[in-house]
Amino acid sequence: MYLGGDFSTTITIAGNTLSKIGGETDWYFAKYGQANCNCTNVPEPLFSMTATGKNANFNYAGSTGITTYRWDFGDGDTAITANPAHSFKDSGSYIVCLKVTNSCGDNTYCSQVYIYPTDVANIIKVGDVRIYPNPVNDILTLDQLQAGMSIIVSDLYGRIIIKHVVTNKQEQFNTADWSPGTYFVQITDEKGDRYNQKVVKE
Repeated sequence: MYLGGDFSTTITIAGNTLSKIGGETDWYFAKYGQANCNCTNVPEPLFSMTATGKNANFNYAGSTGITTYRWDFGDGDTAITANPAHSFKDSGSYIVCLKVTNSCGDNTYCSQVYIYPTDVANIIKVGDVRIYPNPVNDILTLDQLQAGMSIIVSDLYGRIIIKHVVTNKQEQFNTADWSPGTYFVQITDEKGDRYNQKVVKE
């Protein structure tokens, strides 16, 4: 807060003496906040998550001195503890946000998390992409994709079964008509980097 005027004596507000700026006698500066707050210690919220199926545990990993926590799990549920456990109703992608408060104010951190079906075994990670289930009986899911990626699925003889350009973060393919055996999934990103993964159709 800046005050202008020709002040010949010390100015005190609420017991605080205002400090002069630049040696000028007619300008004073006062900074107000909560007690013992220098207003530079704004909270920095961070968190990590571990999950088994749809059951997730969140662990606070941000700055100390936090007085309140408010979690928004992106599915309509919330929590106010530092390290909550949460059960998601459905698998998929969620934006989880954490708002924390300390004596200087509040701040919010959000992160996208992925929840996978409880009954999915053998999730394969290819780059940042996850492919499941493997072996597959019906629906093959590719998750954490980026728009513009290309997907090619071929059989052992090199015959192309699927050729697809990604438009969604998650793509699913029905393998009901595939013959049992081994297939190869090739994922190419926009930089031209290629990733290959073997998938077994039962």
